[in-house]
Amino acid sequence: MVFLSGYAGSERERAGGVPHLGHDPFGARLGLQLTLQPDRLFLNLFAGYEERRYGGQEPLFGVNRKDRQTDLRAALSLKLSAGWSVSPQIAYTDNRSSVSLFKYDRTIVSVALRKDF
Repeated sequence: MVFLSGYAGSERERAGGVPHLGHDPFGARLGLQLTLQPDRLFLNLFAGYEERRYGGQEPLFGVNRKDRQTDLRAALSLKLSAGWSVSPQIAYTDNRSSVSLFKYDRTIVSVALRKDF
């Protein structure tokens, strides 16, 4: 299974005089699920990219903020028995910004145990 999606939006500030809080995001997502063992083991891969352009200068930094965020994720899904599965996952996010305060990257490793009823 493969999916590809794109999106765009507009997030406006409610109060006047703070245009730097509103932004226009746009991005794309791509996902892929591979069957490694029929009805038992699956690999899920995901990649996403989003740009956010903010509506005014950051008051403390004197620049218009623009963020570029990349998300990558990989997960295995192993069916243990009827209705039960376990899914280890690693996710990475890299947010680059024209304002250094908003630059970051993170890696999250998790394991989910799932019961379908």
